[in-house]
Amino acid sequence: MSGSKKISQLPAITEVVDSDMLPVVDATDSITKKATMAQIRALGQGATGATGPQGSAGVQGATGSQGPTGVQGATGPAGATGAQGVQGIQGIQGATGAQGTAGSAGATGSTGPTGNEGAMGPTGPQGTQGPQGATGPQGDAGTPGTPGAVGATGATGVAGNNGAVGATGATGASFVWENAWQLATAYTVNDVVIHNGSSYVCILNNTSASTDEPGVGVSWATYWNLMVQMGATGAAGVQGDTGATGPLGATGPAGDTGPQGATGAIGSIKGQLDVTIDGGGAVITTGVKTSIRVPFDATIIGWEIVSADPATTSGSIILDLYQDEYANYPATVADTITGTEKPTISSATKGQDLAVSTWTNFIEGEWVTVNVDSVTDLLKVVLTVYYTRAE
Repeated sequence: MSGSKKISQLPAITEVVDSDMLPVVDATDSITKKATMAQIRALGQGATGATGPQGSAGVQGATGSQGPTGVQGATGPAGATGAQGVQGIQGIQGATGAQGTAGSAGATGSTGPTGNEGAMGPTGPQGTQGPQGATGPQGDAGTPGTPGAVGATGATGVAGNNGAVGATGATGASFVWENAWQLATAYTVNDVVIHNGSSYVCILNNTSASTDEPGVGVSWATYWNLMVQMGATGAAGVQGDTGATGPLGATGPAGDTGPQGATGAIGSIKGQLDVTIDGGGAVITTGVKTSIRVPFDATIIGWEIVSADPATTSGSIILDLYQDEYANYPATVADTITGTEKPTISSATKGQDLAVSTWTNFIEGEWVTVNVDSVTDLLKVVLTVYYTRAE
């Protein structure tokens, strides 16, 4: 209790007989001691403190062992009955002593006032569990545990049924093998040619010119896709052993001389003359641009002209070709060889005529001059003139 005195603080009592002592538990060290009634009264009742919060039920303590029975003291003389004292705090239950000799009954004293409430008794047995309290707030997430070991692979499941057959795909493209690529030859989409060891497939109808020569011409990728590229030359193989010389065969009889064959037609070779006209980053100007000496007689069969500047999307140009002998150099417009079929681009990036009929043919040793009659927007063009000549 709050404010209680300790047993060690009790006032000294003189001339105390052991039989007058009562057992008392010291709250400071839980040791059972002896005190007289006068000392117990001196402890007094302290002021009652504020009620503390309800503590949680403690665990039921173990029952202590039974103390030994004290020795029966001699019966003292009956003293005079004193006044009823203040009731002291309740002591712990002592062991039952041996039955003493019944003394003579003393006179009954007057009833004294009710004493103070005794000390708290020992904790009772564990009570029944109370109802479930409200759930507390969610605690912080704990530190993730170490991942467990990977389990063994399960047995393979039963194979599923085959899926439905898919729809038939679209029919693939067919290719037409055209052998080696040639100049001034008409090609259509999916024609396949071989050139310089690689194969190419046509992707845009065209009549072949030097500017679209597969893998070489400035605009070849507009008309062709590389299909199969020529591989690198392999290392030379080991020289084989020279075989044994076979026996000389018998000389056969001489055959009859055959009749003279008819004279064949004179063969011809296809070729082309390429001329580049470059404005040097600006629009091409009009006038004479270059002159070329013709090395052989040739029949002109057509022409082609393309813009060679990728940034130019449209433009126009008209060219003319003059031809005259060295003595009259330079040739003039009076010496034109283009007739009514001048090389022309009209609001586009290319133009061609592969079957001219009004041109004058090339003459060996004469000079051909290229002239720009008119031009708009074009920065660079390539003119190709196709011809055939005798072998």
